[in-house]
Amino acid sequence: LEGRPELTPVAIQAGILLARRLFGGRVLRMDYEGVATTVFTPLEYSCVGLSGEEALERYGEGGLEVFTQLYRPLEWSPPAMAYPAKPTRAEAACYAKVITVPSEGGRIVGLHMVGDNTGEVVQGFALSMKLGATKADL
Repeated sequence: LEGRPELTPVAIQAGILLARRLFGGRVLRMDYEGVATTVFTPLEYSCVGLSGEEALERYGEGGLEVFTQLYRPLEWSPPAMAYPAKPTRAEAACYAKVITVPSEGGRIVGLHMVGDNTGEVVQGFALSMKLGATKADL
């Protein structure tokens, strides 16, 4: 499908839902917006929800609040104990960005992360976003 995530589990679920609509009288359609995806590189890139550009297009520049944070994964902490609690770019190679909509109670509409094991982390956030997670829930 053009413009949709090209992931096997997504295609399987879309096919199941289509068959249920065609032959079972159901109406549920595939929700492509909540699909988490990861690029598996030494520092993984993972995301779920809207990109910054998509969020701007949907909510407008004044309708968003974006939070960013550099961080060190827990696995890196023991050898880096001398670093301050809030690392600088020189001290941390990992990054997180959360896109929220203040007019909807701070609902999270996009999450992007670069770092170790972010694929696993973002899977959990995908579920919380599906359930309506807000910035305050973080």
